[in-house]
Amino acid sequence: MPHILTKPIVILDAPSNLGLKQLRDREPGVWQMPQALRQAGLLKGLRAIDGGMVARLPYASEIDPESGIRNADAVRVYAVSLADAIGKILDAGQFPLVLGGDCSIVLGNMLALRRRGRYGLFFMDGHTDYLDRDTSYTKAAAGMDLALVTGHGRDKLTAFEGYYPLVREVDTVAFGFRDVEDPATYVARDLFETAIQ
Repeated sequence: MPHILTKPIVILDAPSNLGLKQLRDREPGVWQMPQALRQAGLLKGLRAIDGGMVARLPYASEIDPESGIRNADAVRVYAVSLADAIGKILDAGQFPLVLGGDCSIVLGNMLALRRRGRYGLFFMDGHTDYLDRDTSYTKAAAGMDLALVTGHGRDKLTAFEGYYPLVREVDTVAFGFRDVEDPATYVARDLFETAIQ
């Protein structure tokens, strides 16, 4: 099957679990997903180039007092490292396919693009990920990532290197929510008052 893309696909692993809350007896296991996809033959199936991995940072469950978000400092550091790695792929004229990890990796993806201009985001998730420090009971960035990437929240995870927001609401399309039954009572109802489509 021929590629639709004209650029070579480069698979980059982003095995971060920093944006999730601690499980009862262990840290979140989503960091294992990139390796599982590789073992299932994703690189071969896509005829992709191996772009390596942005090493995961140690997991901690502390809530940052400034932002009100769990692991906020580490999420920020990881986002910048991921953006740097993605940037190298983009600058080589290749198409990065980033395997996570939890949803907070969208910050690094969009920072890489924002450094290069104005881009859009097609956000497909089963959840809105539009919570904030007051509406999130977990205080986990993976439940806030759409809000953060569109500039809603404290600067620690919304403003990077002078870029704010990482993507404009008007340039964002969100799709696939299964956690919204009634927008009038949904805890992240602010989402329905934005320019996000």
